Amino acid sequence: MARSKHDENQPRLLSPDEAVHMIGHKTKNPKSFLFNLRRKGLLKGVRLSNSFYYPECEVLKLLRGEVGAAQS
Repeated sequence: MARSKHDENQPRLLSPDEAVHMIGHKTKNPKSFLFNLRRKGLLKGVRLSNSFYYPECEVLKLLRGEVGAAQS
C-alpha cells in the first residue's frame, strides 16, 4: 500500500529554460548563465539526475534583490 504522506509545501522547481525566462535574460546557453549565478552565490540550484533545477522561491529572491547584498 502506498504512503499518503506527501509534503504539499515543496517548492516548485524550474527548469533552466524556465528560470532564465523568469529572470528575463536572453542568452544562447541558459545553463552557463545559471552556472555563473550559482558560482557567485546568487542563486541556489537543486541537482536532480544530471541537471540542475531551481526553486521558484530562489529565483524570486534574486529578482527582488534579496541575495547578494553587502554583509555587515
